[in-house]
Amino acid sequence: FNRMMDQVSDLKIHVYEIQLEKQQIKMKFLSQQIQPHFIINTIYSFITLNQIGEQEALNDAFYSFAHLLRYVLSRSRETTLGAELDFLNDYCSLCLLRFGNRLSYEINCSEEFKSLSMPKLLLQPLVENAVIHGIEPSEVPCKLFVEAERHGNSLYILIEDDGVGFKEEELNSPESIGIKNVENRISLWGPDIRLYIYRIDGRTIQVLIVPFKEEKHEDTGDRR
Repeated sequence: FNRMMDQVSDLKIHVYEIQLEKQQIKMKFLSQQIQPHFIINTIYSFITLNQIGEQEALNDAFYSFAHLLRYVLSRSRETTLGAELDFLNDYCSLCLLRFGNRLSYEINCSEEFKSLSMPKLLLQPLVENAVIHGIEPSEVPCKLFVEAERHGNSLYILIEDDGVGFKEEELNSPESIGIKNVENRISLWGPDIRLYIYRIDGRTIQVLIVPFKEEKHEDTGDRR
């Protein structure tokens, strides 16, 4: 009986290890799907700057791109919210070079939330969607806001723009790889994390809701 129980225990451990390995492989695959898409769109920005003869701005953009590549190509699949927001600041600065006064942006986050661990390049596709579907088609200047703020027991990471907004067919299109990858990676990050996208009062809001984990304190038996 003891031998049988040991075999069952070994089998459970083996099954768990296989599931964990599959999850890690899937996370890596989804992450790699996002990276080439980002790089291609950044290169298009370089082409635009070169075409209009902005060589100094192009040189600055190359330096920014080098910082971005260092972040994108690092082997780590995990990052912090602070590092992700720094990356988005570089990304948006490149977009600013491309769109000029058609785009302004703000990134706000309290220091206490910047240490939050999260998958790398999770927010970039959402920001890119705001730029491509909301800001780029707009004929008037647009604003982009990226904020992290606490509401109750959850952290809300919001990406908001006042551009033209998503069309339903664009959001649900089979070619909308970015959103689907974000949703899949969120499910691997945590079962209680949710992504919502909606349009209200001329603004498109993409919000990632991350529940805070309750800290467990050891009960020493003392009562005062």
